[in-house]
Amino acid sequence: KLRMQTGQGRFGTLGAVGYLLLCIPCGVAQDATPPPAKYLGRTRCADCHNTPNPLRFRDFVLQTESARFIAEDKHVQAFELLKGKLGQAMSARLGYSVIEDRRCLSCHAGWRPDEPEKPPHFEFGVTCESCHGPSSKWDTPHSEPAWRLKSPKDKSQLGLVNVRDPVARAEQCFSCHIGNVDHGKIITHEMYAAGHPPLPGFELST
Repeated sequence: KLRMQTGQGRFGTLGAVGYLLLCIPCGVAQDATPPPAKYLGRTRCADCHNTPNPLRFRDFVLQTESARFIAEDKHVQAFELLKGKLGQAMSARLGYSVIEDRRCLSCHAGWRPDEPEKPPHFEFGVTCESCHGPSSKWDTPHSEPAWRLKSPKDKSQLGLVNVRDPVARAEQCFSCHIGNVDHGKIITHEMYAAGHPPLPGFELST
């Protein structure tokens, strides 16, 4: 009968076997979860979406989207606002830099909880990938004709947000304009007390 002598007493056969099993490395493979898509930065998008180029595939877009966004969309001000008088006053009251801290950059620059480092070109604030999703897995494929044959589900699995779907679009927009705990996008009581303006009413279609 197998026994093990320990400093606390004796264990019987089953105890010894159990102890030995714990010491044997388990051969079961762990689930190989693919790494999440990563941000590449707005400059990648601007390469094709800034100025029309007849040599590029353009049956689906005008190739002026980036330029128009920069010229007309208020989202481009998201990071700049943090550097203004109110933003710096909030930094002093909160005790951390609003232009560096994830709690602010989660909405003002698209810094996600699963990203250890700030996204590339975060100083541009809310840009293409903030709405369309991190592009490392779909950036190159989406410029090819075969991309048009993929289903929205296939595209979303690569990290692309289907902004043509009203539910997906609402979830993406509301994550900042209302808040999303899973995305780390929360305006706390401390932020309001430090001077953060109340979130205005949000009308999705506009």
